[in-house]
Amino acid sequence: LSLEDVIDADELVAWSNRVEAEIGSDPQYLSELKVDGVALALRYQDGELTTALTRGDGRSGDVVTANALTIVGLPPRLPPRWRERLPGRPRSIEVRGEAYLSLPRFRELNRLREEAGLPQLANPRNAAAGTLKTLDTAAVAARGLSLFCYQILGLDGEETGLATHRDEMAALGELGLPVNGFLRLAEGAAQIAAHLAELEGLRDGLDHVIDGAVIKVDELALHPSLGATAKAPRWGLAFKYAAQEATTRVRDVVLQVGRTGVITPVAELEPVLLGGTTVQRATLHNWDEIARKDLRVGDAVVVAKGGEIIPKVVRVLVGERPADARAVPSPQRCPVCATPAVRPEGE
Repeated sequence: LSLEDVIDADELVAWSNRVEAEIGSDPQYLSELKVDGVALALRYQDGELTTALTRGDGRSGDVVTANALTIVGLPPRLPPRWRERLPGRPRSIEVRGEAYLSLPRFRELNRLREEAGLPQLANPRNAAAGTLKTLDTAAVAARGLSLFCYQILGLDGEETGLATHRDEMAALGELGLPVNGFLRLAEGAAQIAAHLAELEGLRDGLDHVIDGAVIKVDELALHPSLGATAKAPRWGLAFKYAAQEATTRVRDVVLQVGRTGVITPVAELEPVLLGGTTVQRATLHNWDEIARKDLRVGDAVVVAKGGEIIPKVVRVLVGERPADARAVPSPQRCPVCATPAVRPEGE
């Protein structure tokens, strides 16, 4: 199951009201980062990592054990006497977490790809997903994936014996598994909202992409009684932040030629601050996209990052179009070698 998404305070209040009505009391909630990565399930038997699985469609995913073992900070074995940290003393556990590519690593990989004439990676999440499916483990190790863990489950009918999600996060850290330090305990929707606002203020300073926060009922014993819908558990939800946007103007459209000869239009923008960085360029993808947005040089445009680290043009502010705005024709010749440009039918 995946968590239900909400995007505003009213939905958050409605969810917490449903939870409190169902259990007949006011529970405590724990808020944590929603890292924009790839979900992993890591199975440890007698303390040894034996299997790593991607979530896939929720029923079946990929076995990526060799690749997971290259993740920074992920122990192949749990520390001695690890079972003593879990009251239920299970012999086999499944740890769930989110594999991701840090922003410094993502930028470095794109710098190296640009030097090699390779296409840019669009965003860290897609790059992490593609990396985990790569068959060459050495290539996966070179990418430098990271991980945050957030859940422990007993396997084969065993229980962890942990009482709260706070206990769960503490146990993960004591077992040597990487966890994120942003955890906030709340009583009611007003305190949750305050923590969400705090996190949004910290967002630009993080070294990884988040697209919101996860809020869970802290007491684990309440989770089964709250149950789930066909798609999502009722004891937790994901609060999604709006995509980060800014308004600027298109100075020019330049042609970028990739390693395979594909020509991509890129907008050169008046510099604008977005998500803590100054944005001066944004991909336009292709000429069908330019036509769909009716974009012209000189237009005022809204650019966004959201999960995309490479900014993109979201929409054109046609009402602010200057009289001298000019169209962006598809190229007749390659801007590098002057070979005639060809567009195969249907591409």
